[in-house]
Amino acid sequence: MTTSIKLTKDLAGHDKGDTIEVSDETAVRLIERGVAEDIDGTTKTTEEDAGDGGEQHSDKPAGNASLEDWTAYALANGHSEAELKGLKRDDVKALFEA
Repeated sequence: MTTSIKLTKDLAGHDKGDTIEVSDETAVRLIERGVAEDIDGTTKTTEEDAGDGGEQHSDKPAGNASLEDWTAYALANGHSEAELKGLKRDDVKALFEA
């Protein structure tokens, strides 16, 4: 499933205020990081979904996932927006390859 979100900051080649389509999991990550807002109010964040113990969604994206998915994953796993600015998908992906 995909979700439409509105960016509250510049992200991965998109400007603040842009509306983009991302996976539901990516939407949750970006909303929780304050990088985006839910347009229709249907996205549950991990805080709202306490039934799962409030676990952070941190499944590694597929290798061919979008730059937005990889950026959201990187943000959720300790990388800063400044560190990720200007990186291409494969550059972000390489941050997690051993």
